[in-house]
Amino acid sequence: MFFYLKMKSIIIKYLIFAIVLTLVSFLIFGFIIPDKSCLPVYFVPAFFALISILFAILITKPKFNKIAKFSAVFMASNMIKLIIYFVYLILVFLNVNNSARVPFTIFFMATYLVFASYDTLFLLKFFGNKDKKTE
Repeated sequence: MFFYLKMKSIIIKYLIFAIVLTLVSFLIFGFIIPDKSCLPVYFVPAFFALISILFAILITKPKFNKIAKFSAVFMASNMIKLIIYFVYLILVFLNVNNSARVPFTIFFMATYLVFASYDTLFLLKFFGNKDKKTE
């Protein structure tokens, strides 16, 4: 039961983070550079949040308590996420008009860095709190 309550908390945190980033994308592409806007820009934070939630749920399962298992799963999940992100970037990049390609790619990379940092900090905090409870 505790695991499912923790998952609900994880999902809510990622969704709030994605909503904030979506609002930032609306501000940037709606007011600052509206001529470079394209519809897929607004879906990037939601896409990252969905993938991050799925992998966070996978990584934080109780069966990955040992550091060897966690390290292998963490590295494999990061590689799979990177491939998924790259495929998404290529598919959207090919379907976006020429004037919006560079701003979209820059925003995509910035969002990737923000979510990668958030994922790492989240996992450090999650497993740090878990270690304190076991001591």
